[in-house]
Amino acid sequence: MNQEGRRTAGILLHITSLPGNGASGDLGGNAYRYVDFLQAAGMGIWQMLPIGPTQADGSPYQTISVHAGNPELIDLAPLVEEGWLPPGVLDRSLATGEKAGLLAEAWRAFDAGADAQAREALDRFIGEESYWLEDYALFRVLHQANGERSWWEWPAALRRREPRALGQARRRLREPLAVIRFQQFNFYR
Repeated sequence: MNQEGRRTAGILLHITSLPGNGASGDLGGNAYRYVDFLQAAGMGIWQMLPIGPTQADGSPYQTISVHAGNPELIDLAPLVEEGWLPPGVLDRSLATGEKAGLLAEAWRAFDAGADAQAREALDRFIGEESYWLEDYALFRVLHQANGERSWWEWPAALRRREPRALGQARRRLREPLAVIRFQQFNFYR
């Protein structure tokens, strides 16, 4: 039932089931076209399942953050339009996991040449989302730096979140942390 008490219909379809230029769909043009199709078909609800970052199995039910978005769902077209990725990226099919490298490439281009307005937008996002973004980014890079082992298998100082060890990790892993922040910025914009 909707707010007026009338029945409505909907559909359950995860974003990854949409067509895309990779192994699965994303939040780009096909998602917008799908919403238009649903509206034209009289559907009032699109239930899309969790859209957070997944573990290695890709299951949307095993997300590792309630706040972060799955970088595999980021539409690369806006990054091409901004000049942060080469146009040819959109002309080929991407393998699962390939998007992470392209997002890192886009970050480097952004870092080297983004205008003041784009930098302000990123800084604003980082500030507004700092209550979850910093811990999430640090967890992701530490997880990767520790061979993707479970956190309880990391060095004791990191497991206990000792400020000195975390500070050293932040300095040592500054670039990967920036990439994660940039990924999330692009997921949400």
